[in-house]
Amino acid sequence: MYAVWNHQCLFIGSFPQINAGYLDHMRNGHASLSLRISFPRRWKDADSAAGPLFCHALSFKRPALSPCGSGSSDGAAKAAVFRSADKFKCLFNELFMDLYLLYLGLLEFFPNRFEMKEVKALINLLKTERYYFLHNRTYWWSVIMIFMLGFITAPAYRSEIFGPKEKIAENLTDILNGMVYDSTFLLIIVSCILALVLGQEFSWRTVQQEIAAGHSRLTVFISKIIVYLTAFNLLALVFPAAGCIRESIYFGIHDLIGFLSDFVRAAADSFLFNSPVLLIPIFLCFVLRNMPRAICTAALLTFVLSLYLGYGMMLNLPVRFLPSFQIRQVISGTEILTFGSLAVSLCWSTVLLLASWKTFRSCELK
Repeated sequence: MYAVWNHQCLFIGSFPQINAGYLDHMRNGHASLSLRISFPRRWKDADSAAGPLFCHALSFKRPALSPCGSGSSDGAAKAAVFRSADKFKCLFNELFMDLYLLYLGLLEFFPNRFEMKEVKALINLLKTERYYFLHNRTYWWSVIMIFMLGFITAPAYRSEIFGPKEKIAENLTDILNGMVYDSTFLLIIVSCILALVLGQEFSWRTVQQEIAAGHSRLTVFISKIIVYLTAFNLLALVFPAAGCIRESIYFGIHDLIGFLSDFVRAAADSFLFNSPVLLIPIFLCFVLRNMPRAICTAALLTFVLSLYLGYGMMLNLPVRFLPSFQIRQVISGTEILTFGSLAVSLCWSTVLLLASWKTFRSCELK
């Protein structure tokens, strides 16, 4: 650590040489306040002789004191102002040093940090993915198919909301909750469609072309995760939305604001607990990188999980570790959103995301 302090400026940093011209410029009082910071690209560059690790300068141009002397009130007031300025410089310097040490610590734990060009690349990839979904016929035919499925099956929920409990629907919110409750089995179809659409990107070498265009694997991976989870969570919500549209004629909408708040709550619960299930076909696509195999494996796994959920709830088997069970408990009102239910969703999501990223980072794209 190196420090230089005089009446006009303060330098603190760790660097082999001081820019004499810059220091003289500051001493001559050419600026009332000046600040210069330079950051290294990596922690290992801290002791590099290429330039300063951290250089921060403050300069206050002091006017001449009054000729009345230090005993006058004017001179005492100016001296007090300068002492306050000195304290401010010290506090300001300490704050910047603390922030910079935090910055270096983040670099140590996150060496593959995003730079501005990577953020711009991610935004461009997100725009590309959005365009891809807006013009993907498979996705829109799936939206129409699931909408028709929800529209046709909605009357069945009037007398049986939560399966074997046979609760009678009293309003449109009950229909909404019942269809979100049963949408866990709909995830078998949604997972297969996701594996189909994402598998096409590997089979048609779309992912390889994105990487060949200069995008990093991390930006490609993040863009896929964001867009696919958003698109297919919305696809899963088409089912209860279609049922509510049809049943609004039967029940009517007496409290639109209340129903919309219930729909937003149900959508948030659906996104929270259905995302781990949707990460299964995403993980399989990154592992297999083949559309037919990804579809078959995703269909088999989600079907087995749904079958285990159905029979496990009837036979009192351990099912609390399943995100699909947690959403049923929350939607049916059996339990509120607790730390345990959140932990189940976060554990599944974290494990699948890390496994997907590790696989995609080291895989060979042909």
